[in-house]
Amino acid sequence: MLLAAGRASAALGGAAGAIDREAEALRGSHRVQRGANYTTHELITPTGLTVREYEASGQIFAVTWRGRRAPDLRLLLGDWFGRFNEEAGRRRRGHHSMSLSTPDFSASSVRSQRGFEGRAIVAALKPAGVAGSELK
Repeated sequence: MLLAAGRASAALGGAAGAIDREAEALRGSHRVQRGANYTTHELITPTGLTVREYEASGQIFAVTWRGRRAPDLRLLLGDWFGRFNEEAGRRRRGHHSMSLSTPDFSASSVRSQRGFEGRAIVAALKPAGVAGSELK
């Protein structure tokens, strides 16, 4: 499971202070890259799952994931999981991708032969001048 320490999760929209605890719980590496408008926290697990959490002003405004196994989206998306799950439930079985876009929240998830990947962004928390294409 991706984030075994759920209460320590720095989920989408939450405080970034729990990221070090996530890396420790995952027994993964944690790399930090500071940019002009935001900080990227990259967590890589021993199973090859890569999670990037994008932080600005102490809050996680976006999350991306890629790996052979699906991450625990309930923990990655936090309070936004309900909306994501509701939309996914409207989709017919057999589809390998899901995407939603509203003025305040956008998310996409794809399952392929190579694994799983996706991203979620809270528009109100995203710093001005940050393009969605930067968040990979």
